[in-house]
Amino acid sequence: MLSSIIFYSLDKAIRQYRKLAQANIDRAGIAITIDQWLVLRVIQENDDLTQSDIGDRVFKDQARWPA
Repeated sequence: MLSSIIFYSLDKAIRQYRKLAQANIDRAGIAITIDQWLVLRVIQENDDLTQSDIGDRVFKDQARWPA
């Protein structure tokens, strides 16, 4: 059963948290996503990072060109 697998439970909890956080942002009338906010925050704190560095800090996969 999936609910007995820790990774499933973690992923489910993270998704529920993100929905709640995005709903709070939306209610505040801010037209931005959680991911956009995270990127802007990282740039604010470290304005000399490459795109790859920013992606690493916000836990995003690098875009890959099709083979």
